[in-house]
Amino acid sequence: MKTISTQPIPSSMPGLPELKAMGERRARLPQHEAYAVRLARVRDALFILQRHGIDVIDIDINRPKPVISIPYLKRNAVLGTAVPYQFGRDTRGRIRRLQIQLEGCRVEWDEAVN
Repeated sequence: MKTISTQPIPSSMPGLPELKAMGERRARLPQHEAYAVRLARVRDALFILQRHGIDVIDIDINRPKPVISIPYLKRNAVLGTAVPYQFGRDTRGRIRRLQIQLEGCRVEWDEAVN
């Protein structure tokens, strides 16, 4: 019976420079550190939203830029100029989703369009 070695052959294992040359994308931070950075960004954005009295509906940290969903309020204008990026329909009729960048996060809300 022939045995198969499971030990890698050093010359066949590419090093980091070879992987970069091959175009393989690698995360710069380990996963837990990436989440720590995202959570810090969300914390800073939440402090700003709290200072303006804006409630939070949802937070999604499973994206490179965390997404914070807030309700539509007239005071959202204090955050800056929002950019519409999605249009659709729901029970209120036509809506558009607006977003703004805040402390490395996307803050978004829906607005009814007449």
